[in-house]
Amino acid sequence: GGGAAGARMPGLSTYFDALFDGDAPAADYYIIFGMIGGLLLICWSACCLYFFLDMGRASKEEAAATRVVKKSRAMPSEYSDVSSTYSEDEALLSTDQPISDTDLLRTFKKVLASGINMIQHGATGPAVQIHLSLKRNVLYWSGGRTVNGSREMPVGNIMYIDIGKNTVGFQSGHSGKDVEEDLCFSLVTVNQALDLEATSKMEREAMAQGFSMLMATVSSAAEV
Repeated sequence: GGGAAGARMPGLSTYFDALFDGDAPAADYYIIFGMIGGLLLICWSACCLYFFLDMGRASKEEAAATRVVKKSRAMPSEYSDVSSTYSEDEALLSTDQPISDTDLLRTFKKVLASGINMIQHGATGPAVQIHLSLKRNVLYWSGGRTVNGSREMPVGNIMYIDIGKNTVGFQSGHSGKDVEEDLCFSLVTVNQALDLEATSKMEREAMAQGFSMLMATVSSAAEV
């Protein structure tokens, strides 16, 4: 076997020498050029495919970035009278860029002044979309459940902000069972809590931080 392989090598070497010297049959050159052309065509096709796939990915990323700034959370038809749309100020609450506490509080109060749509959970019944707004340091919401028999909550009555799903409403209710904990937080009063769900973890963190600063501001003003 080894002798036969050794015998073939000189013949192969001679054949390549003939190719380089131009002494090989013309048909062989057509075959070789065809193979080279085929390889070049495959490489060109692969490059084009990669280019178009990359363009598609870039377009999707651009569209996603646009949705962060221009996303809207329309209220259901029964709440059309209080429907609102996200503005660039509201998108600031969900940005991953660092902003100062002063800017965040200013933006937070501005967003709540015009109102924001959120999901409310509770110990009974399904999740409900509400329209949450702030006026003179009092939270108001339309739709959804009452808290302490009312759909308004003075900021001064909020004892603390609970991050996650730790309140009675989240723990005993069914509406928040399959909701990600990273989206949830609660505004806790002496007797009950306003259990809320954000659209993203970043929004949840921004909302919780905004409410914390708002509570501190109201508390400081009350002490003066």
